[in-house]
Amino acid sequence: MRKLVSALYIVSFCMLTVYADDYYWGNNEGGWWGNYSVNWSDENHVQKDHQPYANDNAIFDVNFMKYKVYASISTSGETIKDLIFQNHYTETDGVKTSYGFTVYADNKTNPTLTVTGNIIKYRGESEGDTVIKSRDFDNRFTLVVSGNESDSSSGNIIMGAASDNQSLSGNLSLGEYSLATALEKLIIAKDVNLYWNSTISFNVGSNNGTIENPDAVIGGIVNFNGGNGYNPLWVLLACSDGNELNTVVQTGGLKGNGITRVNKETKGSATLVFANAAGVSCVYNGYLLSESAGAKLKVVMNGEGTQSLLPTWEPDKYFTFSGLEVRKGTMEIFSVLSVGDIELTGGTLKVSGVTAHYSTDPGSSSSQKAAQLHGENLIWTSGKVLVNVIMNDEGNAEASMIYLTGALKKGDGFSKAEFEFSGEILFYLDEWIQIMSFEQGAEDFDASDFVANTFYDEWGAKFKIDNNALYVMYTAIPEPAAAAAVLGIFAVAVMLVRKNLLKKTNKSF
Repeated sequence: MRKLVSALYIVSFCMLTVYADDYYWGNNEGGWWGNYSVNWSDENHVQKDHQPYANDNAIFDVNFMKYKVYASISTSGETIKDLIFQNHYTETDGVKTSYGFTVYADNKTNPTLTVTGNIIKYRGESEGDTVIKSRDFDNRFTLVVSGNESDSSSGNIIMGAASDNQSLSGNLSLGEYSLATALEKLIIAKDVNLYWNSTISFNVGSNNGTIENPDAVIGGIVNFNGGNGYNPLWVLLACSDGNELNTVVQTGGLKGNGITRVNKETKGSATLVFANAAGVSCVYNGYLLSESAGAKLKVVMNGEGTQSLLPTWEPDKYFTFSGLEVRKGTMEIFSVLSVGDIELTGGTLKVSGVTAHYSTDPGSSSSQKAAQLHGENLIWTSGKVLVNVIMNDEGNAEASMIYLTGALKKGDGFSKAEFEFSGEILFYLDEWIQIMSFEQGAEDFDASDFVANTFYDEWGAKFKIDNNALYVMYTAIPEPAAAAAVLGIFAVAVMLVRKNLLKKTNKSF
């Protein structure tokens, strides 16, 4: 009996594999996904005898749309393999006309469309928008790109390709632009891959998402693949109908050079949560900001890995948020624009410098910007700040700096404010180095609230608050004469290094 069951299972599996097929949306007369008698055909325009099943691809191509080139369809809860949008234009007498495709929910059961392969949006030879949306607020649509455990290349959204013409764009709107059409939930098992000028817009949620239960979840990484001024765009919030929408979007990381933003004329807030897995380190060199005065953008580091936000072009313009929170993992950041209130409740905040161009001309020269982070208040509960110390051109110590227009505050449950110092600190023993400024003071803080790493168990950190600034100095830990002897050696080394540096500087002039 077991052998018979196994044999039937193998036959069934083989039949599914053999009959996996491409289904082209025809939209001749009706708009219902399941109305196969008029809506679905094969590559030869021959009508299919059923709608696409879980192992079939659903393809939208204007060349297969005889009556309605604008494909407005409904789904009551379908499962397919790949969802593909291609060839958004027709050509008559040499004139190309673009058309858009729309998939929406048209029933009262809050349906779900599950894609076990990938969503692929080709840009073709002409621009064309694709929209996947809810029909109205009471009819919320959930989109799941689940992937398939047996197919490692599945579970992604892919916008364009590396070989695309740089100047063409392709847009995919997930939730369109209103509160009524926003998706209820969006789940992407793996990556979002964006090429050249492609744009993907999120409009997800119904004002009840949290960091623990996000409205949109990207299990993998959002990859920006562009260059030479042709870079992709990711819109975190695109609700421009006058209603307020608060959305929480989680990703496993952000890589490359592009624009990540909240759209103009939106109201509400977008919270971008980085959930980088342990061992995953991502560097993002693009813009991250809100273009709307009525919508806030908050960034939360909540993964075990590392996310770096480091600009490469005109760094004075890149990152500006309404809040930055580090819960766990490592957030490495450079920003001369304010990131709002900084909340440190765990993990590591690393302030870095950048070597960046000040012109979009690839041949332009670059210059070094000192490590710095600008914000309003810093509310410190736990976690550490990583500070690197370098020798500047004058031969003096220069540390990573945090500049606050507000105050340094203790969060609920505060114990100690921990720093970890690295770099050339040992060349600057017994000298105060500034590491933070706060225009409105340090509420309830004194020097004993700060701790830091030691060096070789022989030099420890001392802190002081003076004139709305925080300073650190490393001194020999009281012990034997051996420490004092080594300290003397370092003092001589400091003098020699400074002399050599000043000689080089004078020669350069």
